[in-house]
Amino acid sequence: MEDMRYLTFALGKGRLAKKTLELFEQIGITCEEMKDKDTRKLIFVNEELKLRFSLQKDLMFLRM
Repeated sequence: MEDMRYLTFALGKGRLAKKTLELFEQIGITCEEMKDKDTRKLIFVNEELKLRFSLQKDLMFLRM
């Protein structure tokens, strides 16, 4: 049976997400579908690396 676990990153929308993705790319973590500026998706998946990225409103981080 294949293990279907993913590591999930919650990112704030906007500039913070863009800067974080740039840092991830420097260490080899990518998610090409997040580069589509016209998408309305909030959850993106890199199947190859078993990673999931979730875009959140910045206010959600204040409640943590």
